[in-house]
Amino acid sequence: ETEGIIAQLIADFQSLRTKKIVLCTKHLQETPYAGDSNIEFVSGDTSSDEVLAQANVKEARTIVITGHEDARTMAVCLAVNDVLVKAKRTNAHIVAYIESKENERFLHKINPDIECVTSLRTMLIAQAVVNSGISPIIREVVDLDKKPSFFRINIPAFVPELRFATVMDILLNVYKAIPIGIAADH
Repeated sequence: ETEGIIAQLIADFQSLRTKKIVLCTKHLQETPYAGDSNIEFVSGDTSSDEVLAQANVKEARTIVITGHEDARTMAVCLAVNDVLVKAKRTNAHIVAYIESKENERFLHKINPDIECVTSLRTMLIAQAVVNSGISPIIREVVDLDKKPSFFRINIPAFVPELRFATVMDILLNVYKAIPIGIAADH
């Protein structure tokens, strides 16, 4: 799973021109990415202050927490959030993978801005049962070997309210993109 996330980030970085990934894990002693100058490696307990300092979490724009059971993910989120609060970094983006949707409520008590991601496997299996033949379409949309399939566009405050059909037309003609949703800031 972590390897897939890193592969997608590397592919996205080529188009986004973003550079660094710091991989922190206690499960490996040596980097599996030797020779890749875009990936720094830190081995150790990902909830310890020392490992988070070595990973320079206080300077990170985005922190992805994955590969743990939910209790461990919450402990790492708490430790990362503590580092960021002490560094007065309120704009860092924390993304946490959790198995149980119910645990999102607890993570939001730590920090309401933590973005929680849950497994899509169950939904994808159900969709394949209900909509025969949908799996190849979903795989095509989320193919890791292609440029990023999903992205967010912030709409400036000065833009007047528009009908969804108008937004869809603009995005299709200007960005060659199809909107799948519109979210309000919370």
